[in-house]
Amino acid sequence: SNDVVHNLSNLASKGAITYMDEVWLHSEHETSQQPVIAAPLLGVTRSVRLQGFSFGSDQWNLSVTNSLGRKTRMFQLRDCTVEKKCGASVAELCSQAKVAELDDVTFGDFSKFSTAFIEKSGDDEEGCQMLWFWNAPAKKHRQEIFELSKRLGWRVCRDTGDDITIVKFV
Repeated sequence: SNDVVHNLSNLASKGAITYMDEVWLHSEHETSQQPVIAAPLLGVTRSVRLQGFSFGSDQWNLSVTNSLGRKTRMFQLRDCTVEKKCGASVAELCSQAKVAELDDVTFGDFSKFSTAFIEKSGDDEEGCQMLWFWNAPAKKHRQEIFELSKRLGWRVCRDTGDDITIVKFV
């Protein structure tokens, strides 16, 4: 419920919670502001799944900036919309997780996401090792994903038409 997420987020922001295994928020069960409220959990949770939300607010960007951490191993967005002004903050979250999965995510500006991901990734050995694009982004941004892989020096390890996976050479 909203109260539980709010209470957990409050405890995480105060340092009382330092690790959680999984957080899954779905827009059918939560308010549209729930990802903003849950942002403090992003830095302390191993696996984060956000489904059915639209990311387009300055409040979201600020929440992400204040909540980054190294605990997230898997970051998943499903059936979400990333508006142009939030592309960089979503890219930053993806760059911090070992694996980022973007399934049916609609980007207002994929190039903004791509550029920010490259900037945030750098030579960070602790950051993202794999980006997995499913369905809509794999089809709509196919060439841009290949270009992103090339600019990062990563390789395309899977390309079925419905999904594209790019991985970091280690």
